[in-house]
Amino acid sequence: MGHGGNVIQELTTGHREVDSLFEQIEALPAGDQGRRDLADELTMELIRHSVAEELGEKVRMAKETAPTRPHPAATDTPPANKLLAPGAGMVDRLRDMLTGRGRQG
Repeated sequence: MGHGGNVIQELTTGHREVDSLFEQIEALPAGDQGRRDLADELTMELIRHSVAEELGEKVRMAKETAPTRPHPAATDTPPANKLLAPGAGMVDRLRDMLTGRGRQG
């Protein structure tokens, strides 16, 4: 895979790979060792793919805690960025709530 961080393209490619493996399995006669090998590959791919689709929940959670304003002086290197971003996000959301920033209407 490898699509420059585009989650949608990664998952779409994963779906295509799984579909292709199913087609390859169905094309082989019953009892063919190749079916077993492909089934093992399919199992591995389905597990990896399901874990990645779960990386959707992590994206949603990250968005809920991420800052809503730029913080140019903030560090962008681990582990400080992972420790400080939720706090900055909480302060930003509080400021947004108090000022009405981001409200529709």
